[in-house]
Amino acid sequence: MDRDFFAMGLLAFPQVRVVTLTEVGTHAVLDARVGGLVDSEQDLAAPLAAGTDGMLVIMDRGFVGVNVWQEFTKAGAHALIRAKTNNARTPVEHLPDGTYLAKISQWAGKRQVRTVTVRVIEYQVDSGETIRLLTDLLDPEQAPADELAALYHERWEAELPNRQIETFQRGPQQVLRSAQCACGPRKDSWAHRVTAGMDQPSFSEDGR
Repeated sequence: MDRDFFAMGLLAFPQVRVVTLTEVGTHAVLDARVGGLVDSEQDLAAPLAAGTDGMLVIMDRGFVGVNVWQEFTKAGAHALIRAKTNNARTPVEHLPDGTYLAKISQWAGKRQVRTVTVRVIEYQVDSGETIRLLTDLLDPEQAPADELAALYHERWEAELPNRQIETFQRGPQQVLRSAQCACGPRKDSWAHRVTAGMDQPSFSEDGR
């Protein structure tokens, strides 16, 4: 089972997919899920919602979906996710600050099974690229668009722990030590996360 899970025999080496919940300010990994290539990013992300009450959770385009959205908002978190080009394109209400409300939907075949209302923030960066963000913070006075845009662009800080592992901690060896063992990739991935986490203490409790 693990051999299929990690695509052993299908690829030259087994591979894992890792999704982490990382503090932007401290780079501390608060939680993580390790899966195989059979797992989607959204499937791995949903269980991370349990510990996010009161947080603003910032995600990239791979996590747009009603299931992930509702898991985090029901847990008490607020969401800020970059939209794909086909997400929430039709305004249902224009807001005074230039943002608008729209819907994202979950489909079962041709049947729409769930929808949620999102606020869409659009802006251009210096390169000319248009960025579209989705959030459950629907009140422009409570959550100004420029502040949310600035927060989104701090998301790259969450990638630094991955860089620490891939570039420095693991060294020049590109293959995990346990690559030939069906159960090893998961163990090695967690070992690297734990080791990196020892150098990234969380100050979330002290800062509240």
